[in-house]
Amino acid sequence: MDKKSKGIAGTVAIIALLIAGATGIDLNPASIESYTEEINKQTNTLKTLNHNTDAVFWTKAGNKYHINKDCQHIKGRESISNGSVKESWKQKGISELCKTCEKRARKLDVE
Repeated sequence: MDKKSKGIAGTVAIIALLIAGATGIDLNPASIESYTEEINKQTNTLKTLNHNTDAVFWTKAGNKYHINKDCQHIKGRESISNGSVKESWKQKGISELCKTCEKRARKLDVE
C-alpha cells in the first residue's frame, strides 16, 4: 500500500470507530426506579404462581430462576442456591423465571 492509501484507510477506520462508539452509548440507562419496579412486578407474578411466596432456586451457571427445586433444568446440579427474586438478581443478575417452572405452576393452578 502506498502512503496515500494507508492514510485513506486509517481515516475510514477512525470514522467507523467513532460512529460505532457514538451509536453504542446508552443515553437512557436503566434507573433504580425501573429496576425496583421490574423486581416488584416479577415478585408479585411469582407469588401468584407460587402459593404466595417468592422463594426461588438458581444455579451457578444458570440464567433463570426456578420455582421448583426438582425442575429438569437444575435437578441434580451441584450448588443450587435459593432465596428471593431480589436475591437472585443481587447475587447473579437473574431476572427471568424458567418457562418450564412457569408452565408447571400455571397448569397446577388450573387444576
